Amino acid sequence: MLHLANFSLILILWVNIFGLSLATGAITKIRNAWLNLTLGPLLLCSVMFFVEFIHGFGSLLWAWPITTMASIGLIYVSARQEKFQNTALAELKRRIGFNIWRHPAPYLCFMLVFSYALLWRYVTPDADATSEKMPDLSYICSYLPGATLPAMDAWLYPYLSTQYYSFQYYGAALMGRIFGMDPGTVFNLGFCTLIALSGTAAIGVCRETAKSMPFARKWTGWLVPSAWLLGGSGVSGIIYLLTTQISPWASMRFVGCTVLDKAPVGTTLAHWNNVLNHLTYNHQGMPMDLPGEPFAYSIYLGDYHPPLSGYYLALVAILALTLYHREKLGAYLAIPGACFSWSIVSDTWNLPVELIALVGWCFYNFFGNLCRVVFYGRNFRELEIWKILYLIAGGVGGYLTIYPYFRHFAVSMADYNTSMKLVEWDAHSPILLWVLFMLPAFALSILALFSRERSTFWLGVLGFALLFFTEFVYINDAYGGPFHRFNTVLKWWPWVSAIILLTLGVRILCNRSLWIYFIGLFFVAYPLAYTYDLAKQWLDKPKDHVGQLSGNHYVLNDDNRLLFMYLKSLPRGVSLEDPDAEGFASQPALSLFAGQECYMGWLGHEQLWRGYAHDIRYRFEMVKFFYSGNMPDAAEWLQAQNIQYVVWYKEPNKDREKETVQESVWSKINEQLRGSYRWHDTFSHDDHIGLWIRN
Repeated sequence: MLHLANFSLILILWVNIFGLSLATGAITKIRNAWLNLTLGPLLLCSVMFFVEFIHGFGSLLWAWPITTMASIGLIYVSARQEKFQNTALAELKRRIGFNIWRHPAPYLCFMLVFSYALLWRYVTPDADATSEKMPDLSYICSYLPGATLPAMDAWLYPYLSTQYYSFQYYGAALMGRIFGMDPGTVFNLGFCTLIALSGTAAIGVCRETAKSMPFARKWTGWLVPSAWLLGGSGVSGIIYLLTTQISPWASMRFVGCTVLDKAPVGTTLAHWNNVLNHLTYNHQGMPMDLPGEPFAYSIYLGDYHPPLSGYYLALVAILALTLYHREKLGAYLAIPGACFSWSIVSDTWNLPVELIALVGWCFYNFFGNLCRVVFYGRNFRELEIWKILYLIAGGVGGYLTIYPYFRHFAVSMADYNTSMKLVEWDAHSPILLWVLFMLPAFALSILALFSRERSTFWLGVLGFALLFFTEFVYINDAYGGPFHRFNTVLKWWPWVSAIILLTLGVRILCNRSLWIYFIGLFFVAYPLAYTYDLAKQWLDKPKDHVGQLSGNHYVLNDDNRLLFMYLKSLPRGVSLEDPDAEGFASQPALSLFAGQECYMGWLGHEQLWRGYAHDIRYRFEMVKFFYSGNMPDAAEWLQAQNIQYVVWYKEPNKDREKETVQESVWSKINEQLRGSYRWHDTFSHDDHIGLWIRN
């Protein structure tokens, strides 16, 4: 029954997304199914994001029957072969512009990529304390109530959630509000949807590029995006010759973390790396940690993190630019402008590399024409330079939809104290390891210079510009020492590699020169060796909670299950849990999954996001002081913080002596709260498990 319910929900979700794509085509008159399918969710989310700053609509559960029936109707109208006698339906079919049954490739690709992502999330659905899953979940929970924006931070009551680029979290929560999903299901299906949209856009880019090539090999439109979706870094496959410490992240954390200890290849590489770099790979006495997490690794990892939307927005923009090259329709240019603006609140970190790519494209397409106008007196309208106004209009339109949030976000960003700087001499990447890690990107960019095709050549130049920009510029943030450039390369290297692969891969493989073709084929295909690591990891993963898309079963057990169910049934209020650690702990997962507001999330993350404000550390210490049972006037402090629920449950695997101590603390707190809070027992055997509820 569980799997049937999950399949039904996913099917309804797919029908609505397909219907949205047809509605997008009818409204925008875009006749490309790839673009309509990937653009539709962006347009819906951006409009709702703007409107809900004026008024939040709360639960939208009433909407899904209407949107589902409308989607089925649009699919029927699109698929009908005969002409409609009804004038309105005939006009709607004309505006949609294509038959979904005759052009099923985009929709089949969406379902295929969605299913691949679901393959990971379905067997390991826990939104747990590993990596960034819990912080991602907290942002989704902030937007799920559907209140007027900016939303209340579900992890740090009563602060507003304005300090992070959270557009994709709003989009996931909007989906959850329409279909009545719980937080964990929103996390898992939101992740799969974003992966599917990104993958569909990537396939669309490659397929449309192949159509534009004079010597087209159509299969390249499938191979290249597959290499991105399933492939690893430049050291995938050969990592087995370099280190004895094999793991899915060994080739991702290659520069700085992976020990090159396997003879003879690994030890030889380590020797020459030391010879070439001397002290430059020893920043402040410690080796630099320079990771990169390609898209395939991100799917395996399962974090619903902003770099995913960075890929999505960039690929939708590139898809529109690819169509513009072929059809010269100015309206396509509005889409990259809007995507750039949306990136401000989706993946701010990548704005510099996105700007370089966009300016480079404009320089190639418009600068030559502009010179003809200025120096040779050619007609301005004849050369169509004016079409750049579409790009500007799209950017302005996209910015207007995010402006209400950006006003708050810009103020919060000042707390980060980030700035763009040149890389110090002793913080550069070890050249040998850097080239190896980015080898496919370097190889494709070099091959492009010999392609004898003008646009491919300049894309190769742009590829080198992006590669060297990531090596000589970084964003200075709160991290230091070996993590000096950690965040920058973590986000920039995979993004640049993806853009080079997806824009140049098909072009190189469609080149008439056989030596370029065969070398390009090798560098596109060999990172697919990473599929072996992925398959092995999937088979070896524990599969204790298969199909439990709510993602909360890791934190539930026979003792606290009734506590969770009761907390979930209570009106939304501020909940307090005892933090087990400053970060990467299961608290306050119980409150998040129950849909309550948390008084204290992970200390380390909240400090980082809010500029290490002193009151956050003080708040954490006060919570620990309260749960020690030694706080005088504990009830008054709880009331002053507007805390409605105080959660109490034993931690798993505690020895009997610690449980006895915990029971004595419970007695002290219960006495302190008597008269102000009432105790509700949900499970008592030898120990108390339940919560105090404010009178």
